[in-house]
Amino acid sequence: MQFSLPANIKWVLWIVAASFMTLYLVLSFNNRAVSDDIVMLNDLEQNGIWNAIFQFNFNKRITGHFLFYSLFSFTTDLQEAHYYIFTFHIITITSLIYAFQRLIKDTSSVLLNFKIRTHDAYLLSILTIAACFFFTFQLNEVWFWTIASAIHLIPVIFVLLSLTILMKHRRKSIHYLMLFIYCIIIGGMSETVTASFIACLLVPILLNMLKRQNKQSIPYMVAIIGLFVFFIPNIFGGGSDQRVALEIAQGSDLYIDDFTSFFMLFIVPKNAVFLLFVIISYIIGNFQQHRFLNHYSTIRIIGVFSFLIILVSATTFFPLVHVFGNLGPQRAWTPFGFTLGLSLLLFSFIVGNRSPKNKMSVAPMGFSLLIVVAISLYTVKQFNHARLYSSAYDQRTINLLKKNAEGQQKPLAIDPLPDSGMLINSEIENDPQGWHNYNLMTKLHLNYQIYQKN
Repeated sequence: MQFSLPANIKWVLWIVAASFMTLYLVLSFNNRAVSDDIVMLNDLEQNGIWNAIFQFNFNKRITGHFLFYSLFSFTTDLQEAHYYIFTFHIITITSLIYAFQRLIKDTSSVLLNFKIRTHDAYLLSILTIAACFFFTFQLNEVWFWTIASAIHLIPVIFVLLSLTILMKHRRKSIHYLMLFIYCIIIGGMSETVTASFIACLLVPILLNMLKRQNKQSIPYMVAIIGLFVFFIPNIFGGGSDQRVALEIAQGSDLYIDDFTSFFMLFIVPKNAVFLLFVIISYIIGNFQQHRFLNHYSTIRIIGVFSFLIILVSATTFFPLVHVFGNLGPQRAWTPFGFTLGLSLLLFSFIVGNRSPKNKMSVAPMGFSLLIVVAISLYTVKQFNHARLYSSAYDQRTINLLKKNAEGQQKPLAIDPLPDSGMLINSEIENDPQGWHNYNLMTKLHLNYQIYQKN
């Protein structure tokens, strides 16, 4: 069977995709180096790429740090860094789109038994990414804090690429090699993504053991071995205690330690946009003539999704509770957020596919246009925030360097930066001895202290 949508619906969905890409590009272009970005730029400037990786004071996360240092190996100048940050975001979104379209094509072929054209797969890929974007916990850190994206978002890309290999019925030697490399990269980035992926990979291995089909487990075992190459050094290597101590000291007020606060995170305006994408997923499924997963009951499908969500939740949150005493930084929730979001989208698609067919195109067009309006409003608002923030950030850098050239010696009070909207703000502290202040002073080689005006 062939994936199908009415032409007018498809064009409206492309407008939805274009509106999201516009929002993403606006934010990416105005993004700037913040916090740990500046720390690591200092480290790269002083020690070079290899010493910076292997002598970093905090936990290693080797492949994530290597990606960051490689990106900025051409320049550590803070005034030029935003060009490389924009390049990073372009590479990230392009890779995500490609990885999702590969997975969508393979999933539709292997699991749902229908074919989908490449351009339709790219459309669904962008729509899926847009939905996950709005459903992301602490999205400014996951998507727009450069080093955090390298640690927590980039491994998602390699998980998707790994899944495309694992779903193949026939694999060549090159597939096993690529799978092993992908998993090495994942294991050297996010601990929570790695732990969740390992747990998911163990499920088919255990099922194959029960069926006495151990040969079928070989690709999953290759993946797990690859994940452990850098996962073990990440967990037991030096610097983890320092990282956790600093995280708690600087961000404990942002951490969630009760279920009420946790569930309140779902009641935010951006999740209303995600719900619109869930409805669109239902509508897309309803337009398909072929009934998918016909041999599975709806209850059984709910059970599979529930098991997957519980498994990923456990491997995401239990380690964080053990380490932090609470649910930890929300950027570390990335595997849980993506799993829950994708499960809701796919389940909505399946329910729509099994519901009575509605040939009217008014409803899907209406919901699609509603998403366009919502994202457009976000884009206009975020454009104003991002433009003012990036301009103030750049002007602050110019002014600080100018004062330094003029021989400034006394501590200098600086006006706060404006609201950065969806971007993470690179604000300094009121205390001249503050950590952020020190890092910015070091990066710009200032001969005087700086602090924020009250």
